Amino acid sequence: MKIGITVDCIMEDKIKLNGDKHYVYNLYTMLSKNHEVYYIIDSKIINDRYKYDIDNENFDIIIQYDYMIKTMYKNTKMVLLIDKNVYEEDMSEIMYGKREIHNSVYYNLNEIWVLEGLEKIDSYVSIIYGRKPKYVPLIWEEGIENKFIRNRVEDEISIGVMDDNKSIDNVCLMPICVGDSYVLNNSLRMYVFNGMKLKQNVYFSSIVSKMELYKRKLISFEGEYNMDNIYSKFCNIMMISKFDYMIFEGVVKGIPVLHNCERYKEIGYYYDSIENAKDQIENIVMFHEMNLENYISKSKEILFKLNYNSHQDTYNKLLL
Repeated sequence: MKIGITVDCIMEDKIKLNGDKHYVYNLYTMLSKNHEVYYIIDSKIINDRYKYDIDNENFDIIIQYDYMIKTMYKNTKMVLLIDKNVYEEDMSEIMYGKREIHNSVYYNLNEIWVLEGLEKIDSYVSIIYGRKPKYVPLIWEEGIENKFIRNRVEDEISIGVMDDNKSIDNVCLMPICVGDSYVLNNSLRMYVFNGMKLKQNVYFSSIVSKMELYKRKLISFEGEYNMDNIYSKFCNIMMISKFDYMIFEGVVKGIPVLHNCERYKEIGYYYDSIENAKDQIENIVMFHEMNLENYISKSKEILFKLNYNSHQDTYNKLLL
């Protein structure tokens, strides 16, 4: 089949910047084993650095991921792919966003695919888009190249907070509270990535300025860095508030990942409260280097279940 996937960026650059495109990158890679697959960027297809007008191409299926295609194509099936909580995204957009029109206005859809684990948005998606979604398995394989050198966890604790700070459920406030609570009796530095806009937010600053981290100049708000820079220059612990593929990328490379994604609490260092997170930091400091080999092998064993071969048939059946 000839398949297009809509994206809003050049994929390899975005993947190195953060984890929000890992799923569609893995989907592209997996489907390319059996199909002719293209990224579509602003209604152009990209292949081997050449761009063509999409109107001149006959796609069997277009998977709409980052944006919706408004035009109907006679022989092309349209699939909407959802890999995040769109209810929370829509709530954030209503309160703080700038978009004027919701994607559901463009109803050119034959099917909706939602990533497994997001079943709680089933009714919302069905109401907004007018059809019940089908659920697709999460896929991931190690292979995105990062050349960073892992920093050992020793006396100097340096935490990189990786939240994107773009939606209500993915803001760095909880990790900062964890760091502030921990630093009262311990040594720690914290780097908040994707944090430059927050730094300029007066309300946010009024909260953080009261914290010990801020008063002792132990917290720094950074721009967007790729993973190479973060771990070669800054941090020896990764912290993130929700599910992100960077959890997977981190644990298989031996980085201690402190997260509160319950679905994957068997990998990394899972926490469900500020006190629990402080305990996990202590575990990292005391035992991570000692248990590094087991940490990596256990992570790879669990994540192997997400590999392409395990789910390729499921996706091929959906495409057919």
